[in-house]
Amino acid sequence: MTSCIRPVHPFSRHAARPSTQQRSSGPEPQDHLWLSVQLPSDVSRYEWIAMSTINFFNQIRLLINVIGDFCTNESCPKMTAGPHFEFLWHDHRHTGTSDQQQIISCSAPVYIQNMMLWVEALLDDHQLLPLDHSTTFEYHIKQIYKRMFRFYAHAYYSHYRQIHQLGELDHFNLSFRHFILFSFAFQLLDYRDVRPLSSLVNSLLMPFTAIST
Repeated sequence: MTSCIRPVHPFSRHAARPSTQQRSSGPEPQDHLWLSVQLPSDVSRYEWIAMSTINFFNQIRLLINVIGDFCTNESCPKMTAGPHFEFLWHDHRHTGTSDQQQIISCSAPVYIQNMMLWVEALLDDHQLLPLDHSTTFEYHIKQIYKRMFRFYAHAYYSHYRQIHQLGELDHFNLSFRHFILFSFAFQLLDYRDVRPLSSLVNSLLMPFTAIST
């Protein structure tokens, strides 16, 4: 299978990276966030994941509006997370007689628009995302979380300054922290998926690992 995360060479050891100390700060207490992702006793695992996914989808929709004025085809001709990673769009179309798959490089706005339309369609399709079929559900939900993560990675790397200037950094940090904690609590992402922000993700998960033990 062809990877949809493409490392960009050459690597530069002087390239800017997200600052863990600056970007892991936020107003939400750690124990409250940890409790907020736990599975309620009266809800099934799949229902809880589906409900939470809709919540994250709506959060990302709002965050897209924050960066929309400066994340353009001209400013972001490729969907990247710094100089090291480019995210390629995996365009999967069913024609009725065959499946056509194409992996393309596109601008960040095009990738993000494709991602949101794709996630919305998937969430509405109970055949592709059934709550009573673990294998099918797990496969598609993990694809959703991989692609939603890429939005955060691009926003942090390419638009951190503008987000900070708009006074929206705490909002982004809280949303991302919640997203990461939930994703790892339910094994929807692993460390290979979050390589562009690995140090930040590690710093976010560390205190919650202590809580869980």
